[in-house]
Formats: sequence, structure tokens, C-alpha cells
Amino acid sequence: MKKSTMMQILLINYGLLLSSTQTLAHPQSGLGQTITIQTRLSSYIGRPTWFLEIRDIDHNQTIPYLFNIDSGSNTWIALTYGSNYLIYASRIQFPSYRSRYNDFKSYRINNFCKLESRGRIIKNESLQIYISGDISPHSTSYQCKVLRFKGSDSTIHF
Repeated sequence: MKKSTMMQILLINYGLLLSSTQTLAHPQSGLGQTITIQTRLSSYIGRPTWFLEIRDIDHNQTIPYLFNIDSGSNTWIALTYGSNYLIYASRIQFPSYRSRYNDFKSYRINNFCKLESRGRIIKNESLQIYISGDISPHSTSYQCKVLRFKGSDSTIHF
């Protein structure tokens, strides 16, 4: 009887500990800055994927995003929980398989749209990104327009 009561108390304390850390990690006041991405592509080669990695400085967490480009028209939103963040990686990868040669290669475009902050902290700024043109491993015929919005007007609250 004593062991089961002690075990129940430990489980309740563990549950309270987990719930308190969850509320500290995600504040009730809302989300932080947003990165909105819209594509209007004329063409793309293969099945490219876009890897975007954001480091939230305020909450000490890294948030990875993986966007599959499966049509010419896409809309995505990347969220942070704080106002200060870094963009560690912005990379498009093109996997390709040539069955004739039984050969698999992967091509990359690093620092896609020149979004990587390279150590410069982005403070209280949301981004709106428009991508158009043709995307392929060896193409430079795509255009990226990056609009920056200062202030807390662009945060999302629940």
C-alpha cells in the first residue's frame, strides 16, 4: 500500500513538472514572428524539397521546416515563438535517379534566396517571401523577393 501511494505521488509530481515546462516553452501570449512563403513557379525539375532551419533565440530552440515543392503554386508559413531568431539554413535539394545507369545523385542550392542570417540576429522582424521563375539544380532563372516587416503587428495571437 505504501509503495503504490508513493508511486502515485511521484507520477503526479512528474506530470506537474512536465506541464509546467510545456507552458514555459510556449507562452500563452501568442507566437512570435512569421515567415510567409509564396511560390509561383513556371517550372521545376524533379521533386525538390526546401529545408529551412530557424533558431529561436528567445526560447533557445531550433525549429526545422521541410517544404515539398509539388506544384508551381505553394503557400507556407514558418513560425517562431519569440521575436529574435536566426535562419541557420535555407537549402533546396533535388534528388535524381537515372535508372539507365543505376545512379543516384542529389543536387543542392545552398543559402536559397540568400535567407541565411550568418550569425546576424533578426530582431522583431517578420518576412514575406515571393519566389517565381524556373527552379532546377543548375538554373539561376528564379527570382526571390523578400519583404521585411518590423514591429509586433505581424505576430499571430490565439
